[in-house]
Amino acid sequence: MTELDRGLYEHLITHQLAERLQHLDPALVQHEKLDPSDSHDILARHIAALARRGAGR
Repeated sequence: MTELDRGLYEHLITHQLAERLQHLDPALVQHEKLDPSDSHDILARHIAALARRGAGR
């Protein structure tokens, strides 16, 4: 698995991402609950990214 680049991320924490985050300094990781009013946008972005990967883009 590759290392995460430094920077800000707004991603759903999948099982794969959670595993990667475990290898980072906990002081560098901040988790926040998903705001229900933002959930449709964030879920749509996540699903679109999965579809792009599945389509070989």
